[in-house]
Amino acid sequence: FRERSRNQFSRLALASGWFSSVRMYFLRNGRNFVSAELLFSSFFLLAILVEGGHFKYATLSWRQVTDAGTAANTVRFTLLSSWSTEYGPYKSQGTGGVVTVNDQIRIQGLGNPVLQFGDGTTQLLTAKVLSVNTVFQTWTGITTVDHVYSSSSSWQAQFSGCCRSSYLANNADENWHLTSTVVLGNSSEGWSFSPRIPILPRISIPSNQLSNIFIPATTPGTSSSQLPSGRVLQWFIGSASDHGSSSAIPLNQQPGVTASINGATGTLTVNAQPGIYAATILVADPSMGGATASVDFELEALPATAAPPSWDLAYPASPTPAVALVFRPLYVGFQDTFTLRFTLPASAAANGTALPSILTGLLPDGLAVGTLSAQNYSGVVGYQANVTWSPTTSQRNDTAACFAALSPPPSAASSPPLCVQLAVRPDPAPEWVGAGVCQEDPDNGTTCTPNASTALYPSPVMGKRVTIVLIARDANVNDDLNITVDTMPTGAKSVTVGSLVRLDESGYTKVSRSLTWIPGPTEGGQTGSICFMARGQSSDQSGNAMSDNQSPRLCIDYLVQKCYYRVGAKETLSAIAPKFQTSWLQLWALNKHIRRPESYGIDGAISQGDIIHVGQIVKARASDSIELLAGRFGTTAIQILALNRDLSATVGLLLDQSICIVPNSCTASS
Repeated sequence: FRERSRNQFSRLALASGWFSSVRMYFLRNGRNFVSAELLFSSFFLLAILVEGGHFKYATLSWRQVTDAGTAANTVRFTLLSSWSTEYGPYKSQGTGGVVTVNDQIRIQGLGNPVLQFGDGTTQLLTAKVLSVNTVFQTWTGITTVDHVYSSSSSWQAQFSGCCRSSYLANNADENWHLTSTVVLGNSSEGWSFSPRIPILPRISIPSNQLSNIFIPATTPGTSSSQLPSGRVLQWFIGSASDHGSSSAIPLNQQPGVTASINGATGTLTVNAQPGIYAATILVADPSMGGATASVDFELEALPATAAPPSWDLAYPASPTPAVALVFRPLYVGFQDTFTLRFTLPASAAANGTALPSILTGLLPDGLAVGTLSAQNYSGVVGYQANVTWSPTTSQRNDTAACFAALSPPPSAASSPPLCVQLAVRPDPAPEWVGAGVCQEDPDNGTTCTPNASTALYPSPVMGKRVTIVLIARDANVNDDLNITVDTMPTGAKSVTVGSLVRLDESGYTKVSRSLTWIPGPTEGGQTGSICFMARGQSSDQSGNAMSDNQSPRLCIDYLVQKCYYRVGAKETLSAIAPKFQTSWLQLWALNKHIRRPESYGIDGAISQGDIIHVGQIVKARASDSIELLAGRFGTTAIQILALNRDLSATVGLLLDQSICIVPNSCTASS
């Protein structure tokens, strides 16, 4: 008790700034300052001895404000902090003497706790209460402060005061001290910012065994796990100087604790004896000139008798078990819902009056955790709550939300944290993921299987069915995805567009659609493109359009082969010949393998699916024209043009150009 008192008196000596303010008040009002000093010294000493320290947790970060009309070099600081609800000055500011959500609480304590901007100026802080934890008797609030610096330079902002909790195994009743390095004018992105660390105020782990904890850190626009090449964040365990005192004991120097952090991933590895420890972590962004943010939190190593809840890590996804980090993509304007689910050990089962709960860190604006409900999972009683969020355009960046499940009193043990990294992106356009082209033959069961390549160039045969199958997907599962035909085959008549088929792929809306086309007898030599669009659309509950995104146009070029025709059902040479303005004798002459030209479907005759010649390929000579070729082979210019859709009566022939001709030996010229 004497040692505690001696420590508290020494801390009272640090409160000179606070007492100076009080003294000025009493002198201006004609009061006796000596009596006031004794009164307030006694009051604060008694309050600390009875209540213990009131500081629990804080994280300090900043970003440059570039809104129109804002002064240059304006920086917005964000302080999320957690404090004791039993601290007298806070209770007196609460609604009806009780700290309540949405209360505005002036942060107080020994050492005159203020935000020091690093340029010689300071500011008192008031926090808006976001949540109250009646089990831990803590409240968590948020403070935002704008400050204008004189120039683009570097400053060391800090927030410090006294005192920490008395129950801590290290740095009990000591000062807290958070820093954030502000660097302006050293960013390639046009504005500057520090990392943001949305971790829980208290993290629980099993004692006397290795535990891996992911310390989430994000930067505006890009997550720490997806930063551009060459840009990485760096994590550090705070040193004694980072605690603001050479006598402070960092987590990795505390007896009974082994702790290290992977500076590249943010994974904190700890093995600790039972107890509650003060831990400070700093995260730096070298690409911002070394801009930093810091977090000071409590790490609780639970005794073997504790009965914390266990997460069902199948919800909301399947994270790496070692770090319990979930990566979840979201899209601006669309509501996302995922489920937090956990079970309780039998020794911590709810008794009807005391129920478990879910603890949260700093959550994005608008993100809501629904009501916790009991569920039965294969005979095991558990609890679940839905988390919903509809990010806005201004929230288009990466953030993280961390959760812990808390068992009901009297055990009141919390689970390890589960952090969900929320990657908010603009609504993406659909993408093509498969295309296939098949010249199908129903008689032999040929099927069309799409592949990943879209660089296809089919050469269909007249009379033979061609099927094109397209597959598209949309990463926004809220979109209604459709595939439409943008350009049909030129002059085609036998075209059928299939129904939209929905496919399964986790994390995507995925569909396919087919187009079937049978080139006709007058389409030999035709070239063109068949084009498709994939379109993702969505509407809100009122029917108002929310998105309308299109994929790049996908076109498949084709060339219909000349002089070849697929025999249809029950087609004889006599039935085919008029389609090509010729006779069955000419067709028989072009297909010497046919022994029974008058028949169909028997040995030696043609059958369905056979490919026959309906003309002869001739190479154009330098002086040739369509009229000259017609006279030479005993045919007409009209017939040549009908068999060669790539020719024109007004455009001359090219040397060695392939031309399909049905020669007539009776009228041909020499």
